[in-house]
Amino acid sequence: MAKKILYIATVGEHNKPIEIGLARCQTDKVVLMPSKDTMTYAKELETKIQKTYGIPVEIIKVEPFDLFDVLRKTLKTIKTHEDYDPVINMSCGTRTMSLGAQLAADIERGKVIYILHRKDGPPIGPIEIPTRKLSLTKKLGTFALTILKELKKGEAESITELARRLSTPYKRRTKSMVSQYVKKLEKLGMVRREPGGPHGKKKIKLTELAELYLDIQEKI
Repeated sequence: MAKKILYIATVGEHNKPIEIGLARCQTDKVVLMPSKDTMTYAKELETKIQKTYGIPVEIIKVEPFDLFDVLRKTLKTIKTHEDYDPVINMSCGTRTMSLGAQLAADIERGKVIYILHRKDGPPIGPIEIPTRKLSLTKKLGTFALTILKELKKGEAESITELARRLSTPYKRRTKSMVSQYVKKLEKLGMVRREPGGPHGKKKIKLTELAELYLDIQEKI
């Protein structure tokens, strides 16, 4: 049985792309994300959507230049609608709002679309924006996150050293176990291995993508 569709859209002053995307997307619920200054536009959209489509609309105010506020509220919206498949329209609002909404899809799940509305021609889109799936705690378990946090303290000279750092007096982490997780993290672009370790072994470092992921984890 197909899931219901949750249509999430950041709201600005010019919101025709939101209406275009809605007309082209089977939708069961709409979440509009305006700033304080664009709340009036969101209210107008809410009335129009309910009158045209008869579907429920929820409005969630965000801070337009606070990336983590937008990210946090988009993530919460997705997580509280687990029985829906989210479609995120990032066409309107500030660039910060668009980026925050897209990052939420990267971290959690969701389809991201962009629509360019032109006064002198037909709209372009919806264009589906590729996303990076960063739900490591779901894909690999919390141990993957533990590895990333340990590497944030400093690069590891080898798998052996990393396994030692991850071990406790009550729980030993084997070299084999750590190696399996590092390989998976490497495929996801979260760690990289470079020459320079002892006895020809490779050092293990975080990538910029992993550093961003950890920064987001700390702030949400």
